[in-house]
Amino acid sequence: VLYSAVVPSPVGLDLALAVKADKICVLASATENSNQRDCKASIKDTMSLLRPVVARARAARLPVRGCVTAAFWCPYEGQVRPERAAEVVKMLSGMGVSEFSIGDTVGKASPDEVRKLLFLLLKVVTKESLSLHLHNTFGRAVANAIVAWKTFGIAGFDVSAGGAGGNVATENLFSAFKAAGTDVGIDEAKLKAAAAGLFVHLGRPVGARPAK
Repeated sequence: VLYSAVVPSPVGLDLALAVKADKICVLASATENSNQRDCKASIKDTMSLLRPVVARARAARLPVRGCVTAAFWCPYEGQVRPERAAEVVKMLSGMGVSEFSIGDTVGKASPDEVRKLLFLLLKVVTKESLSLHLHNTFGRAVANAIVAWKTFGIAGFDVSAGGAGGNVATENLFSAFKAAGTDVGIDEAKLKAAAAGLFVHLGRPVGARPAK
């Protein structure tokens, strides 16, 4: 188990170091409006803030993951040109970020949009450094993950048992990979038990959201 801390500022890094986090995650959005809402700054200013944070983390031998939100669709600006998300990844990579989580924050991306963005991203970073953070708002997350895996060899996906939080449900993605003949090294019985346990603790149903 690795414990990752979201670090939005130098103070956040101090706290992450104090609790001996295994990894840190820095945030930026692919659109200005989303970045202003999430980070309270422009993309340019966010990069200036993050540069010394990443440098300090690397000096402390902490892996740094860059989480890029609104990479496909933005809640405030609509559809996002793939070049915009690719430019944010390029800036993060340039300051020393070594892993990237590409977020479909709205959950509206199509398989074709996933293809277009990954085609550009793989000109900037390696497939091993990329993960997809797919929300399932419109029921497309599994299809998008399969396209990323089959077409580009992407093997990293942010998932959640029972689909809690809106992410693609771990058990749904597990089922899709299993049907494709891939062993992902997860105990299916324990996975289902974890999803059922969330139902008890949250007091509400969990699972893949129906398509809107």
